[in-house]
Amino acid sequence: MMKLDAIRSGVSLRPTAHLSKDRSAPAVGADHEQAERDQDAHETYYLDLGMDRWLRHVADLSFETTSIPLSMADAELLRRAYSHLHGRTYYDDMSKPTSASLPPDLVSSLGELGQRLWPAMKALGAEDGGVFGKLSGRSAKDSPLYTARLDQALAAQSAKATSVDDDVCGDNAKLLCLFEASLELLRLRDPASLLWMLINSQRVDEDLDVALRHPERWDQTVVLRRWWDGVATDLEFRMFVVDGRPTGLTQYNQLIHAPRIAARGAAIAAALCGYYEAEVLPRLRSTPFYEAVGGRFTCDLALHPDALSRLDLAAPQLTTEHIKLVELNCFYEATGMGLFDYHADRERLTHGPFEWRVRTEPLPHVAVKLENEWRDVFRTLGKATPGTLSTRRYTDEAWTQLDDAQSLDP
Repeated sequence: MMKLDAIRSGVSLRPTAHLSKDRSAPAVGADHEQAERDQDAHETYYLDLGMDRWLRHVADLSFETTSIPLSMADAELLRRAYSHLHGRTYYDDMSKPTSASLPPDLVSSLGELGQRLWPAMKALGAEDGGVFGKLSGRSAKDSPLYTARLDQALAAQSAKATSVDDDVCGDNAKLLCLFEASLELLRLRDPASLLWMLINSQRVDEDLDVALRHPERWDQTVVLRRWWDGVATDLEFRMFVVDGRPTGLTQYNQLIHAPRIAARGAAIAAALCGYYEAEVLPRLRSTPFYEAVGGRFTCDLALHPDALSRLDLAAPQLTTEHIKLVELNCFYEATGMGLFDYHADRERLTHGPFEWRVRTEPLPHVAVKLENEWRDVFRTLGKATPGTLSTRRYTDEAWTQLDDAQSLDP
């Protein structure tokens, strides 16, 4: 039976109300040489999943995208700026001093990089709807932590949110506000904002560290994507694929409860698996990318809000306007698992049967699941003036420096 038929018949659909622990660090054995081999294998697999490896095969299913080559010198520049602002690179001593601003030489060099990026940003509509920017690997979604603009965006989101008295539901609503505010900050309209995001992201710094250790495979780029108005915190999903077949599907953001998703779990799973089998897999199968990763990866998909009402119909008809392929990523121990657990669910996710998981109710004590810095933002929501109770570090001075250094239309 095809996965799509199984979903429609109600097979292997298990609502999940509790969060599975996400173990993010690969296990290291006693054998140092074996550990090094394992690390090299993981890093090779990660590089095989670079956007340039798979996007060419599925470009018509994703967002309009442009890639600007990034030199190793550019990468070192970004890492030096990150180290200056945050007192460390990935393997540095965490006690190194930090700064809220950049020295003139880094501002000048970053300004030159911004001038190279701006024409592509402008061509994708940065001045109108905005663009999304990332490197070949992961996005800089942790960078909003370091700007007071997040507090301003949070205040705006909170003003729109419906107040809820119940503590659990209230925390869920606050969490949605936090994620939506962070998402809005990733809509970039000028090179200063893009550069600031890249040099304030530990995720970016870690990925550049890996890429720089493999100069023989250097192909890093700055990836720019036209902003899609359908993007929403609760409408992105992660599909786990083994040997080319879906084995699991989860809401991407495992912390939030979204009633509109919980109520349509089976319909969403059927639609996304049908889309993968009809559109994505045929384009990937037999490609060098597919062979390199052995048909094992995660497939992130986004639904447009307009698709939800169509899913309520007896025979929903969704098009590529309603579903977008966001990206393909690694499927290994360091992967974000959503509502699955890499270890507890390994057998199911390797061999099946297929299962969809959705959070069916708000998560109690959700704040304890957040990383410390995000928890700090969360606990200040609705209390005093935004940011006044926060212990976060802001690097908005660097943002202003980068903005002042730009001359967008010489």
